Amino acid sequence: MRMNAANDSYDITYEHGRRFDYELSDVGSYETGAGQIARKNTTAHTGTHQSLQAVERPKGSKNFSTLLAEALNEPVVVTEDGRRRRISKRELGLRQLANKFAMAESQATKILLGLMLERERLAAAAPPAERPSFDAADEKVIANLLKRLRSSE
Repeated sequence: MRMNAANDSYDITYEHGRRFDYELSDVGSYETGAGQIARKNTTAHTGTHQSLQAVERPKGSKNFSTLLAEALNEPVVVTEDGRRRRISKRELGLRQLANKFAMAESQATKILLGLMLERERLAAAAPPAERPSFDAADEKVIANLLKRLRSSE
C-alpha cells in the first residue's frame, strides 16, 4: 500500500491482481493497519471525519499486462533489402536491441545479457521434455522403413 501525498490517496494492489484506489475525503492523520481501510467514520480514532471510497478498475477494462501484450503484438511495416515486410513491434524491438548489442552499446549489452541469463535460468528450471515412446505399430513402421532404405542401397 502506498500513500500518495499529492492527492491524499492510497493505492492498494491485492494478491489476486485487483487494484483499488482509496481517497481520503478530509485531510488529516490516518493510521493504517488491520481494519482501518474499511472504517467509514473515524471520529473516535483520529478526531476527524474521514471516509474512504474504493475506486476499482472498471469491469471489462484491460489490465496493464494485456495492454502491453497487445501493443507489442501490433504489426509494423519495415523495409529490409528493398522489400517491405510486416513484423510485430516485439520482434522489431528485439532486432534493434540485438543490433545495438552488436555495436557494443553498454545499455543494450546489459539488457540483452540480462534477458539471456533469465532465459537460461528458466530453461534450466523447466523439466526436460519427454521423448515420445513408440508402440508396437510404430516400431513395425520404422523397421519397415529401415528395411526399404537398406535394400535400395
